Parts: sequence; structure tokens; C-alpha cells
Amino acid sequence: NFEFFKAKLQKMADLKPVCNGLAKLMVVDISLNREQDNPQLIFESMNSTGKELSQADLIRNYILMGLEPEHQTHLYEQYWRPMEL
Repeated sequence: NFEFFKAKLQKMADLKPVCNGLAKLMVVDISLNREQDNPQLIFESMNSTGKELSQADLIRNYILMGLEPEHQTHLYEQYWRPMEL
């Protein structure tokens, strides 16, 4: 991912729009208790874009939600991400 963005940024003459966009970003960390919280429902309710989540988004999240984070990342990068490209 780093190399992708690095290549894109190197091609840009004016980085001000990128900097302005990054300045507006907010990071949110939500800790869940897997025994009490439903990550699927939380994921669906946090869609702040105002757009409907695609069926692919919902299916991907449902498939991966019960797995350990490292395993989720591995499966996403190995299998799911190539389908999205």
C-alpha cells in the first residue's frame, strides 16, 4: 500500500489538496468485547458516508468478523482484496 500511494503522490505537482484532505481525517478506535458486542452490527451502523454498504462489504465483514485480527488481515490481503481490484 505504501508504494502505491508513494507512486501516486510523486506524480502530483500540487500536494495541497492531499494535505488538506489528510488534515480533515479523524481516527476512531473502538474496543469491543467479543462476548458482548456484535461487530457486524457495529460495522453496519458506523457507515458515516451516508451510502449503503454494498453486499460485498457486508459479506466480507460477516465472514471475517469471528477471526483473530491477524488472520482477518491475512485472508483479506490474500483472497478478498485481489477480487476487489
